[in-house]
Amino acid sequence: MAASVDYGLDDPKRVRTYAIRAAMLLAFAVAVFFVNRQDAPRQGAAISGISALAGIGFAGAAWWLYQSSKSGKLKLRDEMIAALDLKGDEKVLDVGAGRGLLAIAAARKLKSGKVTAVDLWRPEDLSGNSMDALKANAQAEGVKIDAQNSDPRKLPFKDASFDIVISSYALHRLGGPPQREIALREIARVLKPGGKAVLFDVHHAGEYAAVLQLLRLQVTRGDRRWLWCAPGEILRAVK
Repeated sequence: MAASVDYGLDDPKRVRTYAIRAAMLLAFAVAVFFVNRQDAPRQGAAISGISALAGIGFAGAAWWLYQSSKSGKLKLRDEMIAALDLKGDEKVLDVGAGRGLLAIAAARKLKSGKVTAVDLWRPEDLSGNSMDALKANAQAEGVKIDAQNSDPRKLPFKDASFDIVISSYALHRLGGPPQREIALREIARVLKPGGKAVLFDVHHAGEYAAVLQLLRLQVTRGDRRWLWCAPGEILRAVK
């Protein structure tokens, strides 16, 4: 991967929040220990120990969030793209593309095919999240991506437009089950008969599988991952 390519930090606000809490709790633990070491060493040590453990917990969570964005999602990307078994001529849609992690990897596998990437590009979802960032990464990797600002719940494409639909760590950000179901129905709608969808998300794999099966897609489950401090799963579906 080119050194200039940056796929960003997911959930940047949560990473900062956990890191700040860790620093404050650890600082409090040190202060309590030293303030009470003369007059109330046992009580001070107990309070200090509890605060330190909580601080270490938040520091560990912040570290895991960071590692999930910087290395975990790269391994996840490789597994998802490998599962597609791309021939090179497919039309691929990346839903919730962010800075192009999946879209660019798919484009590198294509010869005569085309990758379209859609997102709302909200800054709270990913650091530096923008269409321009995706285009810069694509240029650095030497591929072309058709990027469009579009809500996953209202995709601007005709029925059966794509051979492949991919999405990672995106649909859960849309809101409750009704909103996620709308997005899944849109994914199924734009997928060609015989087309494949490979999706990864946290918490809601069973819900996604039930919706896709209701839409008469064949769904395969079982590829579980623990990323971003939450249980996640890769879903494979064929229309």
